[in-house]
Amino acid sequence: MLIVLGIVVLSIVVLCVFVRYIGLRTRNGRLRATVVVLGDVERSPRIRRQAVELVDDDWEVTLVGYIEPGSKLKDGESIDGFTLRNAPYGFVVRARGIMYFALAGLAAIYRAFALLVLVLKLPVQDVGKLLEKNFPCVDLDLTQKITHTNLVSLQIFLIQNPPCIPTFLVVIIAMAIRHPRASLVIDWHNLAYTIMSSNPRVPAAAVRLAKVYEQVFSHFADAHFSVTNALASFLHRNFGIANVAVLPDRPSPMFRPGLALPESLRSSLGSDIIDGRGALAISSTSWTPDENFSVLLDALPLIDRQLCAPAGKRQMPSSLTILITGRGPLRSQFEEKLSKLSLRKVTVKTVWLRYEDYVACLSASDFGISFHVSSSGLDLPMKALDMLGCGLPVLSPSYPSVSELIEDGRNGLLFNTPVQLAHHITVLLCDWPEGEVLNSLKKTAVGWFAEPQDKWRPTWLATARPVLRGLVEEKTLKGS
Repeated sequence: MLIVLGIVVLSIVVLCVFVRYIGLRTRNGRLRATVVVLGDVERSPRIRRQAVELVDDDWEVTLVGYIEPGSKLKDGESIDGFTLRNAPYGFVVRARGIMYFALAGLAAIYRAFALLVLVLKLPVQDVGKLLEKNFPCVDLDLTQKITHTNLVSLQIFLIQNPPCIPTFLVVIIAMAIRHPRASLVIDWHNLAYTIMSSNPRVPAAAVRLAKVYEQVFSHFADAHFSVTNALASFLHRNFGIANVAVLPDRPSPMFRPGLALPESLRSSLGSDIIDGRGALAISSTSWTPDENFSVLLDALPLIDRQLCAPAGKRQMPSSLTILITGRGPLRSQFEEKLSKLSLRKVTVKTVWLRYEDYVACLSASDFGISFHVSSSGLDLPMKALDMLGCGLPVLSPSYPSVSELIEDGRNGLLFNTPVQLAHHITVLLCDWPEGEVLNSLKKTAVGWFAEPQDKWRPTWLATARPVLRGLVEEKTLKGS
């Protein structure tokens, strides 16, 4: 472990010398923010929307993150897009114990170098030449041409956490080298070390080290945003961070009730769904360990048994189709287990949808199911937010902070076991399609974010804008 830490420290020193050698200059200009997410930009709606709000507030914005080939920044051409490709993690995922830690450390160095180059905002031409000549192992892809060749003085770094390794340290180094008067703001979605702890391959010592890293370097930030009140309280109580503003998530205006099912899916879902005799449920996932789909696998036979039972006085749908959208490492494992089930009236389809089709499918479904199990108990199921935006009641695992978004019996139902999940779904399907429980939950869900103050923009203007503008004014007064 000490060897790996030594490699990391040495690499950072080399990077600092490298950047000093380049000798770039800055010039004064408009308020400027660099928004950093060491993840898939297209699947990080919250941080992208923060970037859009900054642009609307007359900031010059650069967005840094991973973008897959063929993807675009959909939020506007006024945002400069610096993108980098991830390190090849196949060999890391298969490793165990200390070997996993060592390889993950090398991958982190890879990411640290690529990120440091970008947050220091090298001109496009220089990035390509320098890396091709001196660092051919780093694969960078710039999706948009940056038209300016001089740097603009930077006021704000806004970074998403998780992940914090190596983001915190890299941005702090960039600020020390090139932007000593800039302010650092961390947008907390969860706790990075708790996500690491949910991976059985990661040694306990690495998790403890990651917690110390996250706690220590978070104190370099000038301000913090938190997605929940529970997370803000934790940061204050356990990390000693006082200046945390709660910036709750809100659904994008794209997510709204009443959209039609995409034509590309109508034929594959069958006539039962099209004519309303069958029920359609939807779930969205990244197929990662923090989503417990084993609960669904155990619940499916119970649900199928209820649908196949004699109806009696209750009217049940002719079938139930559960559409699971997304891609990720655990999808094939789920599909293998699903294929072994013998189901007559329940169909589960795993698909990958374009963003527009995903939105339409949510809107056209009868209810949504989230399987997000928080590693910290302090974050929110983001896909449930999309579902509520489309007016869908949401079934979700119960954990401490989920009540900040889903109120049991009002806009959704909470479960802990397969039996509870099967029971909730059966109750929703009773007296189809005019069941009292389903329609009551739908009515509440449709109005959940209906008020103007519940939209993202008013929330951002009331919470984030004063914090960011205040930081700039404070640094300006200190520097004058």
